[in-house]
Amino acid sequence: MKNIIIIIGTIILGTVIVSQFILGPDNSLLSAAESVVSNGTMQIEETFKGSIQQQQEGTD
Repeated sequence: MKNIIIIIGTIILGTVIVSQFILGPDNSLLSAAESVVSNGTMQIEETFKGSIQQQQEGTD
């Protein structure tokens, strides 16, 4: 009986940790990853636009 309570408590604790720290709305790993991906995407787009402009200026 004691082992079952420990297992259930561990599962509940794991669920709380995952929902709060990994999938939470603010200051979570998910929001940090979204920020990193967003910034990386913007940098790639800016670099791509700059290279296209340079190519267009070179052909004019």
